[in-house]
Parts: sequence; C-alpha cells; structure tokens
Amino acid sequence: MTIDRVAFSAFGGNLTQVTITSGDSDEPFGIDDVKWTIAPTTISMCSTFGVTYYDLSEPYSSNGSGNGDNLLNIVNPTRANGNLCAMIYVFDNQEELQTCCGCLVTPNGLDQLSVKKDLTNAPLTGSNPSGLIEVASATPNADDDTACNPCSSYTPTCNLISYITHNQKIGTSSLTEVQLYSQGAADSAEQAYLTSTCCDLLSNGGTECTCPAAGTSAGAVGD
Repeated sequence: MTIDRVAFSAFGGNLTQVTITSGDSDEPFGIDDVKWTIAPTTISMCSTFGVTYYDLSEPYSSNGSGNGDNLLNIVNPTRANGNLCAMIYVFDNQEELQTCCGCLVTPNGLDQLSVKKDLTNAPLTGSNPSGLIEVASATPNADDDTACNPCSSYTPTCNLISYITHNQKIGTSSLTEVQLYSQGAADSAEQAYLTSTCCDLLSNGGTECTCPAAGTSAGAVGD
C-alpha cells in the first residue's frame, strides 16, 4: 500500500486523530482511508534546565556590551508541583564555576536576583564581568520541602520559568529582557558535573550566591 498523506487532528493541544490516506487503486482490502482515533493525549513542553549569559562590564574591545547590572527573574507559575528549587550555577567567561546556590520559589512566586549583588558579589577568582548562568528546576532535596541544596543530587521537575534583563550599550544604552534558552533537561553528565563541582567549590573556600528573601526585589538595573 502506498501512503499518500498522513494527517493529524488536534483540539485544545490534545492529539485526537491520525488519518492515513492510501492512493493505491488495487488496495488488497479495498480500503482507501484508514483512520485511527486515539484517546486524547496532552502534548506539553516541559523544560527543567535553562541557560543564559550575563555581561556586567565586559569592554567592547573584548566583544562585550555590558553596561551595568543584569537581573535574573525566576517564576513558579503553578501549584501542581508545590515548592520548587532554582538550582543556580554561575560560570565566568573562562568556563570556571564561580558560585552556586539553591533558591526556593513558592507557587505563584517570583525570585529576583541581581547578577552583580547576588550572583557575582564574591567570585572565586576575583573580577567576573561576564559569563554563563545555568538554572535547573527541581523539587526540594534537603531536610524538608523548603530546602534547596545545589551540591546534592536532585530530581528535575517542571516548570520554573526564568528571564534575564541585560543592561547593554551598543551605540546607546538599552535594556533587553529575554527568556533563558530552554534546554529541556540537563543530561546526566552535566547534572553530575554541576553538583559535584559546586560541592568542591563550597568546600574549598567558595561562597554560595545569595537567594532573595520571599517577596523582595533585587532593585533597579544599571547600578
């Protein structure tokens, strides 16, 4: 049988029907159209790992455009999974982990962090004008449902949503807010690397980044 066309029918984000059309005139069973109707299946996008860059003051001569603080905003938009942890890992532009922390985000809550004051205020190797931020969405993994340990194994869980506001100067100063690049989920090797490197850093003189108190703001961009 030669298949001419495969059609998918959906309603409200649910896949409800698949239709296969045959163009064979000598179809052995005498069937021109074969239809499969299946139980509704919700197709959802679940991301537990986001990545972005930050640039506080990298000079233009070094391909930078930073013009001050960046703000990282993390939202827990649902009660379905209860309290969630934002496991945050901050790298410098030499790919070295500089700090890490686990910040609790309650249902319908917002955590707002200043990259300058909260995430790079005590880097392991000194000045840290630009680099990479990785954020994993997970359930609490310490003593209770409010404790987040970034250097202990965790269970990736949907669905924190994160944005970063960049303060840039390319010709004139401007602010841009973008969602973190969604990576679906961290692969097992990356997850193991992040937690073990975070533990090594904290046990060898490194400091955790600073999580905001519930309901507080990081302040204005540009400081």
